[in-house]
Amino acid sequence: FGTLGRGAVYALAESGARIVAVADEDGCATDPAGLNVGSMLDSPAGTPVPRIASGATLLPREAVFDVPADILLLAASENAICQADAARLVAEVVVVGANGGLPPALEAILEHRGVLVVPDFIGGIGGSASMEVLFGAPVRPAPAQILDGVALLMRELLDDLLERSRVLGSALPAVAAALARDATTATGATDGPP
Repeated sequence: FGTLGRGAVYALAESGARIVAVADEDGCATDPAGLNVGSMLDSPAGTPVPRIASGATLLPREAVFDVPADILLLAASENAICQADAARLVAEVVVVGANGGLPPALEAILEHRGVLVVPDFIGGIGGSASMEVLFGAPVRPAPAQILDGVALLMRELLDDLLERSRVLGSALPAVAAALARDATTATGATDGPP
């Protein structure tokens, strides 16, 4: 429950989402009615989840994959899911926020199960998007304008990728990688990764 996870929980809660589980290496806190994320976010960064989740049911960290939820956000580390976790995952959407948070083989398993996977270079694009909004504007935007601009850019990108995925009948990660390759080729920057 580090910087990315805390930021995502804050943004999701602000938008009205109900956060039903949070996990870190120390355990999983869950409450189907919604966790008290305000008090969790008030705690010092780095405090283990089981110590900051008052009133929640505490379970082993792997239990997060069994929690009924619409979205699972992988925000902590590389290779956050093993094959057994991928086979039992309940969520319908996995958003990979951490770099390398989901190995390609497990991404394929989830896609085969009908789970929508948003790859790490899309799920974790907030930093790049904020630079686009901050430095792409003709006048320096206010903080609220930056946040609104990032949300708009991310929403437009994801909408475009989802539509392309639907039309092409291809998995979202493959469509996103192709779009990145096309954009890289169009700018002439072909000597590195997309």
